Amino acid sequence: MKNCLALFCLLGCSVSIWAQEIKVPGGTFVTVELMENINSKLNQTGDRVYCQVVEDVVVDDHVVIEAGALAVGHVKDLKRSAAVGRSGSLKFIIKHVEAVDGQKIRIIRDSLSTEGRTRGGAVVAHSIMWGPLGLLAKGRQANALKGTEYELETRSDVIIDVSKTKKKSEPQEWENTFQAYSKKKRNMVNLAKGKSKEKFEIVVEGIDLRSEFEIVKINQFTLPEPLKVAFKRGDTIGFDWWSVFKFCVPTKNEIFLKATQPDGTVRFASFTFSSRWKLD
Repeated sequence: MKNCLALFCLLGCSVSIWAQEIKVPGGTFVTVELMENINSKLNQTGDRVYCQVVEDVVVDDHVVIEAGALAVGHVKDLKRSAAVGRSGSLKFIIKHVEAVDGQKIRIIRDSLSTEGRTRGGAVVAHSIMWGPLGLLAKGRQANALKGTEYELETRSDVIIDVSKTKKKSEPQEWENTFQAYSKKKRNMVNLAKGKSKEKFEIVVEGIDLRSEFEIVKINQFTLPEPLKVAFKRGDTIGFDWWSVFKFCVPTKNEIFLKATQPDGTVRFASFTFSSRWKLD
């Protein structure tokens, strides 16, 4: 009798565990939001691309992919704008999205693409006035802008164990323990021409300048790979310009800095700055 009862309990546990496994069918739609800007001149083929899931994906009354989950891909192809008003173009793909149990669900790898606006009319008019030199006028660079939404499809059936849902980390309470600010109060970003500056410079005060600085968050997006300092000069630290601005928006932005001091102590700072963008 005891053996039968033990077997019944074991079977009951197995059923309970099995009930937590949900099949996510291939072809399930997932809406994602692009978390960065992509430019046909400023980016390079192979650059990693990050998106976040916009809303929970629910199968059989269970959340299998949570809103805010990371979707990752890369830039597949880039063509810069050229003479005769030819616009730039870009293609990127999303490879996988993270499920609630940490699995990476593969996505149908259709290319997501965009083209810059051509300048055919302007080229014709310019050619009439200035002759063959007018054919040197360039079209616009192509841009995929942060905040753009895309609808993706899962590639094949996947079994998700919803009992292993990853616990969401509590939002980090950010307390500024040193000062930092952008060396330029307003930054101009010309995405139409894909113009870039060499470095984004930040002045830091009230901290050991031998510390290791990194940008860990821009606005509300925690960077999967923190940005490392490109140079230090006096009280100024510099980061690769496009590595920062591709995560920014054409209004106010907030940068979150983490500094690890020589003794291992970690300190934080955040600051805001304005930017103006040119897309046309």
